[in-house]
Amino acid sequence: MDMKAKALKHPIVLVIIALLLTSCFSSRNMYSQGYDDYELYEDKYYANNNGNINFNVFYNELRPHGRWINNHNYGRVWIPNAGRDFHPYSSNGYWVMTDYGNTWVSNYSWGWAPFHYGRWYFDDYYGWAWIPGYEWAPAWVTWRSGGGYYGWAPMGPGININININLPGRYWTFLPHNRMYHRSMHKYYKRYSPAIYNRTTIINNTYIYNDNRYYSGPTTSEYERTTGRRTAVHKLESTNNRSARSTRVSNNAVSIYRPESGSTRNSSNRSATTVDQSTRSSSSNRNTTVTPTTRSSS
Repeated sequence: MDMKAKALKHPIVLVIIALLLTSCFSSRNMYSQGYDDYELYEDKYYANNNGNINFNVFYNELRPHGRWINNHNYGRVWIPNAGRDFHPYSSNGYWVMTDYGNTWVSNYSWGWAPFHYGRWYFDDYYGWAWIPGYEWAPAWVTWRSGGGYYGWAPMGPGININININLPGRYWTFLPHNRMYHRSMHKYYKRYSPAIYNRTTIINNTYIYNDNRYYSGPTTSEYERTTGRRTAVHKLESTNNRSARSTRVSNNAVSIYRPESGSTRNSSNRSATTVDQSTRSSSSNRNTTVTPTTRSSS
């Protein structure tokens, strides 16, 4: 019997091989590589008569730009074809102040979906993965400020403004205060470091849209007070024109594709679905959650 055969029969070697095989199987077993047979039917593009966005919309719109896989914990998740260096709310985009708060403007043609609905998480095997959600916001992130920096991180699965847990360091992006709203802000990013993170505190400014609350980040007054600079507040406009999926920014407006924006629920009467501007936070206390209590109505 040769040496290789004797080595394979050694109990310790067999245990190591078994553990390696089990680890590989468990990692792969969390995901299913199969795709469901979804097709795009124009007359069934929405979930119901109210025109609320549904999974089929996301599936068909995002399928050309990534992979849909099944995760045992979260169901169907999407992996963008954006490279291993991709980071949500960091890669290929920038912040713009709008009348809804800080709004992420993505330069990806598919950015209208995963940066305004749903949640992100990092997977050690696949990288960043997106979990579909059906509540719209200018961005689903949490914010920090201090020590000369603003910081933000994508909100993970199961996290909302009522559940505040420490996100992993890799989720965070930091930017010097005076580079906020710079279209080439990516040039000035700082990744997570305890030295920066520990000098910052949470920004709890919140905003209500369609009964959903989200973190709106630094206010215009806070930004101006911190940097001594003024920033334009753009009007946020929605379009359901499928030829206008890419977000467009002009001198005074930001136009974002929203498939359900022409429905009866999200009517052209904007005051019926937005918070009265008098309820927005102007507080400089970053540790106090601002809870708007009134909404304008038609």
